[in-house]
Amino acid sequence: MKKDKLPSFTVVHEGKPHSILLLGQKATATEKHAAGELSRYVEQMSGVRLPIAREGGQPIPTGHALILIGRPETHHRIQEHVRRGAVRLTNTWPGTDGFIIKTLDRDLVLGGSRDRGTLYAVYQLLEKFLHVGFFWDGDHVPRMNSIRLPKIDISERPRFRLRFSFDGGCAAGYSFGSLWGFEEWKTEIDWLMKNKFNAIIPNIGMAMVGKIVEERMGLGQRPIPEKDLEAMRFARRIFDYLRTLDMDAITPIPTTGVTVEFERAHPQSRYFRQGWFCPQGDATEPTLSPNLFPTDPLYRKLVETYVRCWTEIYGTWHLYTGSDPYSESSFNTSPEERNAIMISLPLGVMAGIQAADPEGIWVFNDWGWVFNYTCAWSKKVIQGFLRNVNPPEKAIAWCQGIEWTPRPICEGERVNYYRGLPFALAFLNEFGGDDYLHGNIPKSIETVQRLAGDRKAANCCGIGIATEVLRYNVHYYDFITRLAWQPGRIDYSKHLADVALRRYGAQNATRGGKALRTLADVVYTDWVTSSAMYQHRMYPHMQPLPNYPIRFMPMSWSVQTARRLEKFFDAVLPVAASLRDQECFGNDLVDAFRQYATELFNAHFLALDEAFAARDERRFDRHASAMLFILSQVEGVLSSRPSCRVEDLARSLARHRRNPRLAAMRETLRKNLSFATSYPTIIDYGSRDFYEVLRFYWRPRVQAFLQLTREKMRKGEKPGKEELDKLYRPIELAWDTEGYPKRQAQPYDGPMWHAVTEAYAALQSNPDVKLRPSDVAVKVGPPDHLGILSGNNQRGLAGQKLPVPLAVKLCDKDGNGIGGFMGTMEILRGAGQLTSVAFTTDLDGIARGEYTPGSLPGRHRISALAVRGRGPVFFNFDIRPPEARKVTP
Repeated sequence: MKKDKLPSFTVVHEGKPHSILLLGQKATATEKHAAGELSRYVEQMSGVRLPIAREGGQPIPTGHALILIGRPETHHRIQEHVRRGAVRLTNTWPGTDGFIIKTLDRDLVLGGSRDRGTLYAVYQLLEKFLHVGFFWDGDHVPRMNSIRLPKIDISERPRFRLRFSFDGGCAAGYSFGSLWGFEEWKTEIDWLMKNKFNAIIPNIGMAMVGKIVEERMGLGQRPIPEKDLEAMRFARRIFDYLRTLDMDAITPIPTTGVTVEFERAHPQSRYFRQGWFCPQGDATEPTLSPNLFPTDPLYRKLVETYVRCWTEIYGTWHLYTGSDPYSESSFNTSPEERNAIMISLPLGVMAGIQAADPEGIWVFNDWGWVFNYTCAWSKKVIQGFLRNVNPPEKAIAWCQGIEWTPRPICEGERVNYYRGLPFALAFLNEFGGDDYLHGNIPKSIETVQRLAGDRKAANCCGIGIATEVLRYNVHYYDFITRLAWQPGRIDYSKHLADVALRRYGAQNATRGGKALRTLADVVYTDWVTSSAMYQHRMYPHMQPLPNYPIRFMPMSWSVQTARRLEKFFDAVLPVAASLRDQECFGNDLVDAFRQYATELFNAHFLALDEAFAARDERRFDRHASAMLFILSQVEGVLSSRPSCRVEDLARSLARHRRNPRLAAMRETLRKNLSFATSYPTIIDYGSRDFYEVLRFYWRPRVQAFLQLTREKMRKGEKPGKEELDKLYRPIELAWDTEGYPKRQAQPYDGPMWHAVTEAYAALQSNPDVKLRPSDVAVKVGPPDHLGILSGNNQRGLAGQKLPVPLAVKLCDKDGNGIGGFMGTMEILRGAGQLTSVAFTTDLDGIARGEYTPGSLPGRHRISALAVRGRGPVFFNFDIRPPEARKVTP
């Protein structure tokens, strides 16, 4: 092709560079990084590394086009384009984190209103025009000999000014982020930046600050061990990298909790006792630790000292989080004093922040309001809390649980859009062991688009990811990042087609897109998938635990889900060989297969339960054999994926100097994956599909269950929970203390796609695995209506629990109960304590709760609403004053 016939802008032509990356004389670190990123990806695509030059440097060869990276303030050539009107770019246009991409005669301008906007422009060019995929589980970079661009003239800015990820707290624990080295953190931060997020809440750097704060608060000189110094140096390295990208870090600050030593050093201050408790109701008495009253001057001083120390060591971004508003908490106070403490928390936090940093903004979460086990966060308490957030522009709330509550809590009358306080929508989706495919994309689109256009929600300023499990359900979170930038542009079908193009490449985009749509319609819509029963202790007629986010669907539902997933495999496996080198494609196959196997296993477990009840040994043995065969196929698939092998993870994390050595690292990971000895009251809460866990921990428990249940069936008996627990406990303790035999934990010899192909074919060809019509007694349809079973129209006394539990049932159109759906109950009128604020319907579709009215007599009202179901329904009560005690003369 002759030069005069080249397209509008040619980056690489037939394996040779045709353009130069030009930085300004005042180029910032972020702009230099942006140029390096563009050069690196172009080289991956074409094998050609574009040269990077600077204005005023060596002469630029003639005949080359120029890619200008920067802003008018840093780049003279861009400034000239702006001056003559060829380009519009200022710190107010597009504004905030906005950027422009524009082709001129021989120039391509990539610039932002601030530094990170320039970096966004580079990633947008790569993604939109060159179809590079930036996914949570890795990049997909297409190969091409020539790179040509059409004429481009676009400018974009985000709808939400704050787009953040919470990589601390539970995410750091359940996803092992606290053990990450620099490369793992860099991968996470880069993914966020590539998807135009601008803030992160990390879980690093606190130890050194805490020691210095203790000294300054009068606890004496604190010894600084080398591990704390190393952690400080590591944190500085991460924060320096964030500054290179012009990305914000949201700084942790102290809660009201202090040590006993602190309390002894300051006996004149006012304290109360508070601590974490287990939502399952089977925990032992929680250990309550000393807490300062939020209005005590010492707490304000503690926050102020911490912010000052943090700034001295790491600098500041003027964003601070922490002081969790008492979620999952127990108090040793009276209800009245507890409410006063909760309402006054903002007074101490914000006074401390403002004293140290007048520009500081408090970013707090409302988890206690969403998943409020004791109903302490009543409308009155929440509104009192919000009144004390002053000035309101110096705080931002996270509205949590957007995708799994029927309506975001911000829209309810308890919260009422935070009384005008800025707030962000935070997507949780994954609890500690939620590694099954799920996430309602259409519902999330509707929710965010509705709030983005709602005048009452004009104070909605951000979107965040607050998941407990990182790098799972990658398609759902890829979609969330799109919502965070421009929700009004999101279209479900177009989004999936774009993902297929960027993930599978242009040659496979059509077939891959159909397969991806088939998968998404099953696992990322109103259709509800199941948690794996084998990841938990198994009992006859297994039921979801109360207030526990585990979903076990009815048998017919799991069968339907499995059959719908078969359509995905039928569409995608014919092209598997052509995509064999793409890791992202292999990950999709593994995840889809895991969900397919989960549904089959659960269906066979429920069929086995029916065979047990009928004392049908032949049916029982067939389903037991199918369950173990399914697990063996899942084991093979998991062993083919490095991120699903404990041994690979342990070796990777043990490389970092801050971490335990290999043997200790194995033990740490085992305990985190079971909680058998660390948190036995929530055993398997952090369950995840790892090869070694399945083979040497879950499978032995399943085998023990099947053996005992078979023996009991032959005797005409039923195994009790205590009897099964006695079998399970030695297996669990052996996993925690002895581990797995390394020589037997060998990886699959071959690529992921091949392991899945083999395993899927094995399941399809095994006659025991295929469920027969006789196995599925009732076909359950989608949710149709929610009804009240019991507890309505009761009369009761203030302060005394109502005698009849509140019960609702979620049904399909034929009246069949639908299990595994989550929902909420909320006190609309009156006040009191409600158990099942968040509930999960059992296998019969029923959810129950208990209500203890407060001291206020009159008409009380409670609503119940099911996620993705129908409702609400309303319970009404007539509450009378407590009866006066009779005095015996």
